[in-house]
Amino acid sequence: MNVSRNPLFKILLLAAVFVSSMLAAKQIIVKYQGQSKSAIDRFNWAINEASDLDSYWVGYQFDRMMYENSWIGSWSSDDDENRPSLASLLGEPEPDSYRNWSLEQTAKMALKGLMEKEDKGQKVNRKVAILLRYKRHTSNPRELAAVEVSNTSLRVRLKNKPLYWLGNCTQAEGLSLLKKVMAEDPVNRVREDIITAYAMHDSVPELPNLLNEIATSDQNKDVREKAVFWIGQQQTPEALEILKKIVRSDDVDDVREKAVFSISQIKTEAALDELITLAKTHSDQEIREKAIFWLSQRASKKATKTLEDIAYSSDEIEIKEKAIFAISQRDDSEAVDKLIEIANDHPSVEIRRKAIFWLGQSEDPRAVDALVKLSR
Repeated sequence: MNVSRNPLFKILLLAAVFVSSMLAAKQIIVKYQGQSKSAIDRFNWAINEASDLDSYWVGYQFDRMMYENSWIGSWSSDDDENRPSLASLLGEPEPDSYRNWSLEQTAKMALKGLMEKEDKGQKVNRKVAILLRYKRHTSNPRELAAVEVSNTSLRVRLKNKPLYWLGNCTQAEGLSLLKKVMAEDPVNRVREDIITAYAMHDSVPELPNLLNEIATSDQNKDVREKAVFWIGQQQTPEALEILKKIVRSDDVDDVREKAVFSISQIKTEAALDELITLAKTHSDQEIREKAIFWLSQRASKKATKTLEDIAYSSDEIEIKEKAIFAISQRDDSEAVDKLIEIANDHPSVEIRRKAIFWLGQSEDPRAVDALVKLSR
């Protein structure tokens, strides 16, 4: 009998292939079962258990306060691509998953997203996971190859590599563990991702000083910039003071400019005042230009007034032009009024031309009326 042409044989063969592929695709998770509560002890257990493997993950989770309509991690519009979630793989509930929302909740969150772009909602407690992927390398038996940060209610693509799960940690324990990981491999190519993982532990008082140390002393410019970025996300007076020092004293242009951006992300009056000071008085023209641009993104009459003052009082034509551009980018009616005023009576013909150009890009009827009058 020719078995290759036997229909029953083909069905059995396909079934065997299907079962084999399903078994191969099954995610292996090894959970810590010991007594130690130390995250570092649990980490050492995982490394020892996985010592013979070519590639594997080590992960832990902790509680973090987050805005109710925000998540950390990957999400797809195709819901099938979002399953299974990490929590599901771990056999844990998903209390913060959008899949548990009622239709009314879903509609409410969608409406809030449309109507209140700046409103992130109230803060709620969510589980955040830090996942470290190690692989064997010819020159390093344990090389850190990737760092993933995700809410456990979202999917993390583990690529069927075994996951050694350390369980729950406090934020302080998790940060101590990541510092150990960083110290063991100080030149690793994923150190920027470790900085991002650091920043998730934002209830630890040590975090701002730790980020500051990296921002001011690390040998890698990109790592320093990443630390500067996350300092600005702390939204504290201490963070602002750190950034003020960096923008005035650091000797790397890109780091100083990142500090200006980070200051712009702190939504306080003190941070706005610092942007104004930088825009008006910093000795570096690039820094002044960056500060002027970020002022244009702040919804503040004080910011608009500052930009107008710079457009009239600066000694440098380039700075005046940046101020005109910044005014044109503001999304308020007062900005159009200021452009019209500058187009009509600024002492510099070149600056008036710039104001007229940007009025021409506006869809505001008042801009059209002003241009019609100026053209006669």
